[in-house]
Amino acid sequence: MKTVIFVAFMLLSNTAHSNKLAAQIDYIESEWAKIYYSPTESDKALSYKTLLSKTRSLLKQNKEASDLLFWEAVLISSAAEHSAPLNALASIETARKLLLKAIEIDPNTMQGSAYVTLGSLYYQAPGWPISFGDKNKAEFFLKKALEINPYSLDANYFYADYLISQNKPIKAIQYLKKTLELPIRQNQSFADNQIKAIALKSIKTLNDDRKNLPKKAWANLTTSFPLSE
Repeated sequence: MKTVIFVAFMLLSNTAHSNKLAAQIDYIESEWAKIYYSPTESDKALSYKTLLSKTRSLLKQNKEASDLLFWEAVLISSAAEHSAPLNALASIETARKLLLKAIEIDPNTMQGSAYVTLGSLYYQAPGWPISFGDKNKAEFFLKKALEINPYSLDANYFYADYLISQNKPIKAIQYLKKTLELPIRQNQSFADNQIKAIALKSIKTLNDDRKNLPKKAWANLTTSFPLSE
């Protein structure tokens, strides 16, 4: 009887620990979104550094938490945007390694978001010999994210953004439309609404450049999302 009670207690303790960690990860994501989407640029580097310190403190207590490794990578790569070029290249390489480690621990890390971020790094980073940028690997990782979670706003938007970068606007339209159609997460409504706003802005950019789109494709786009001239 004592053994049964002990096992039950341990299960409850693990669940409580898991719930607490999930809440802490939600907090990190919310704070990151506030920093990333803030219109004020001056204090972003310091804000990322502060949040990164908190994330690393949690990692010391949860060394195999792939979600925390994911957020460490995201914060490092986000801060890289506010660093000197050489420091930025070193930072995104560190982020890449952390994401690969997170995926090794759990391929479904953050419901596929680790693959989204990894793919994004690969198509935005400079190619060899400057850095690791690789369009083919980028597409592989972004498609992998969509396989894991086809209903992810981030996975759909960033795959669309990748397609635009590869001059494939017609295919990109499909994923931009889906980004706008997908429901937002109640616990991360701010971040999800920001992604939707960026997706809509991308569509409007295509609107400005619609002369390069076949007429039928443009008609399909504007039927779902009427756009002003």
